[in-house]
Amino acid sequence: MTTADCEREAWQLFSALNAGDVDVGSTSPVLLGSGVVAQGGKDGTIRVLAADAVRQSGSHRGGEAQTVPTPSSSALFTAPAVWHAPSGTTWMFAGDGGGTAAWTVSGGQLHEAWKNSNRGTSPVLAGGLLYVFDPNGGLRVYQPESGVLVTTLECGGGHWNSPIIVDRMIAIPDGNSNSHATGGTLNIFRLP
Repeated sequence: MTTADCEREAWQLFSALNAGDVDVGSTSPVLLGSGVVAQGGKDGTIRVLAADAVRQSGSHRGGEAQTVPTPSSSALFTAPAVWHAPSGTTWMFAGDGGGTAAWTVSGGQLHEAWKNSNRGTSPVLAGGLLYVFDPNGGLRVYQPESGVLVTTLECGGGHWNSPIIVDRMIAIPDGNSNSHATGGTLNIFRLP
């Protein structure tokens, strides 16, 4: 395939995604280290890019170093989390409407480490644990390297809620602004 063919194919893909409002843009890019960036999309993919490739002036299409599916191959509306583990391994975690997954980062590429079918919003790492809110209710706590479920903290459902973890306390709101409720609950859990 020639360079012109590749550019034409990238333009056609971009145009189709843009027309259907399933392009990238609902989630923030994350810095994986060593000049590598990951960007999730509403098309069910996560794109890995070299920062140097997007640092140049002008708009860019194509040129991904890698494309991997989101945890359930559905739209990614929430931000992934990155963890530089004490072992020296860099990890990326993401949750979508049908799953939660973890990847290790090596050689500028994502390598799937584990995944499950537990839906989730933006993951949060704190105190050596991974916290993922389920919009149907519950805050799942995982061991980040294995994906083993430690516990599920009971709480109501929500929209794109993410936990706040500070001073050995966890705060997570119930509710969905799209339901236009006039009340809500702020759940606060204290770590032992």
